[in-house]
Amino acid sequence: MDNPVHSLFKKIVQGKKQMEGGGVMITRTLGTSALKNLDPYLMLDELKLPANKAFAGFPNHPHRGFETCSIMLEGKIEHRDNAGNQPALYSKSSIMLEGKIEHRDNAGNQPALYSKSSIMLEGKIEHRDNAGNQPALYSKSSIMLEGKIEHRDNAGNQLALYSKSSIMLEGKIEHRDNAGNQGKIEHRDNAGNQGVIGPGGVQWMTAGRGIIHSEMPKVTTGMLHGFQLWINLPKKDKMCKPRYQDYQAEDIPIQEDGNGTSVRVMAGESLGAVGPIKMRNPGLLMDIRMKPGASFMQLVPKEWSGFAYVYEGSGTISGTKGVIEQALVLGEGDHIRADATGPDGFKFLLIAGQPIKEPIVQHGPFVMNTQAEIQQAFEDYQSGKLQKADDNPWVDEL
Repeated sequence: MDNPVHSLFKKIVQGKKQMEGGGVMITRTLGTSALKNLDPYLMLDELKLPANKAFAGFPNHPHRGFETCSIMLEGKIEHRDNAGNQPALYSKSSIMLEGKIEHRDNAGNQPALYSKSSIMLEGKIEHRDNAGNQPALYSKSSIMLEGKIEHRDNAGNQLALYSKSSIMLEGKIEHRDNAGNQGKIEHRDNAGNQGVIGPGGVQWMTAGRGIIHSEMPKVTTGMLHGFQLWINLPKKDKMCKPRYQDYQAEDIPIQEDGNGTSVRVMAGESLGAVGPIKMRNPGLLMDIRMKPGASFMQLVPKEWSGFAYVYEGSGTISGTKGVIEQALVLGEGDHIRADATGPDGFKFLLIAGQPIKEPIVQHGPFVMNTQAEIQQAFEDYQSGKLQKADDNPWVDEL
């Protein structure tokens, strides 16, 4: 072969700390000013912090036009929605220990799709709209210990798109609805569907034409550690039916090369094993763990875009050093070679896929091909049409 190894001189992106959801610190590499996207990938977030600092979680939010992948090493994730089997379109999360929370609209119907998170320990929080329907796209997070916070819109629609991140390695996140159902990490949408991912499991969610869900922390002690990857969809699939693929640890092959490297194959092929995730756009997704001194090579089709994200230890990939919270973007070639040079070994995600090569227009959690399609997504969300009640995301169309 002419280029047996990928060159990583193309780009190295250091993770950037920022707040997401109800006030949770994450580390973002892909999806920042340093690397806006890498066709077909849109975003990669890492969540790694004490659980008691992530209690605000990630309130209800919409998606259209792309896919997400949640990867978990420890803990448990439950995926469910608030409508379908459990019809409840009011997607709201309020958490308090003392005092009073009032949510109201003084001019119209209380919105079913009001996606808001309020967290307080004492005092009073009031949210209202004195002029019209409370906007479906009002995504606001309020966190307080004492006193009073009031959020309201006296004139018209407030537009603010909530962009979520949630993939767990350790700990538990709860996603819940207003019916009291809950889990460890709970992903749910507004159609009543749900699923549970245990330690070592993975969820691949195709938002397609529209889905609404949330995730909230369950544990208050220990660490939360995980990732969320956003993947674009081709134009022909952007309005497909939403789809969940949940795989438990026993469904995901772990292959060892006999020389100190193990590979969890979530998608694609490595060491003779094929990952279970069904992709609309060809790609691979692997969790590679190497003992100190180990070396490993992996085929990556030369036509694909890809990157490695280092989450533990240190080493080199095709001669380029990588340390934690760095994304190393693949250059030309058809293989990567990884070497665990540090004393603590080397752990990284390897992510690659076939470029879609279509226009990307993104506004928060809506990713389409044109501005007109983004506007339609706004309108569908505001009118309660984003997620269809009769869509069953557990039915496989592929």
